[in-house]
Amino acid sequence: MRMDGHGLSRQDRIRADNDYMKMKLMLERGAQFGISANGHDIPPELENRFLRNVLEFESMNENTAFITVFEKLGRPSAFRPSAQIPDHEIGEAWKELLDCLNEHQVTIGVCSPNVGPRDLYRFATEELFDMQVSSIDMPGLVHGFIYDEFHPDPVYDNPRSVIEGFIEPLFSDRPVDSMHYYSRLDLRLNEHYPLSQRQFMNLVNHFKSGYTGFSDVQLSDVTCTVDGRDSVVSGCYHVKAHVEGKMLPLGGNWTATLTEHPATGVWDIHSVEIQGIPF
Repeated sequence: MRMDGHGLSRQDRIRADNDYMKMKLMLERGAQFGISANGHDIPPELENRFLRNVLEFESMNENTAFITVFEKLGRPSAFRPSAQIPDHEIGEAWKELLDCLNEHQVTIGVCSPNVGPRDLYRFATEELFDMQVSSIDMPGLVHGFIYDEFHPDPVYDNPRSVIEGFIEPLFSDRPVDSMHYYSRLDLRLNEHYPLSQRQFMNLVNHFKSGYTGFSDVQLSDVTCTVDGRDSVVSGCYHVKAHVEGKMLPLGGNWTATLTEHPATGVWDIHSVEIQGIPF
């Protein structure tokens, strides 16, 4: 039951209102509430505005209709097919289309630097226009799309996977405890094969345990090739390893191979060779 506020300060009344709205969201929507990331309480006025916006959105969304992006833009006829736009005009055409999307609270983001204006224009007019979004219009509500989620670029993604999944954990201060980027079985690490994920981690952590830390990790000449469902990522590394007050320079070439899973399209690391490290 909502408190009547008798005898409560303004701040306490707002907090009581917040508690009521949070309880309503937990019971009716299955919402969960924790604490802020820095451990400090959120100002009750700010939390109150947030909770009211959530309740308003949930209420509006209950009986909302869905429309295509093309309908949300007002069925524009000004945007020509990508194939009809010459190269010297495609940049301006994409800017006009993006402005139109943003005016109607639709955004397109892209991560890969290999994606150009024509790719984005074609994606918007040939694919995005047919996708459905909520017909709700309210301040701050944006329908966001990421190009890479629909058209992954392994030449861009695979080096990031190897660096984030192998190089960075190898020279971090913490033991490796996860293998999100790897095949489940038949892994290779230098001359060690076949390995399970656990065996792979044990070899890496055994190497790491011989040093007190690493610093000044430098990567260079990182390249990626893709041939069907197979990919090779390679590069050079230099790092300062520290042990018993001494600094030992490590460096050399490294190569990782990845395979695309036929069902999911996910690329998994299954082999890594790195010079200068005796696992």
